[in-house]
Amino acid sequence: MKLKETVTATIRRPRNPKHHRKLWALLTVVFENQTGFATKEDQRTGFTKYR
Repeated sequence: MKLKETVTATIRRPRNPKHHRKLWALLTVVFENQTGFATKEDQRTGFTKYR
């Protein structure tokens, strides 16, 4: 960086690893007990496209 150069940054909180693991465990149980999605990736895409 040069002196007086403008820079931008994004600041965010890191994910809580315990909650992140719980979420994926829950999504696994949901996937195993449903028939609407062919793969886990289809399920994840289906859930995240409505954000």
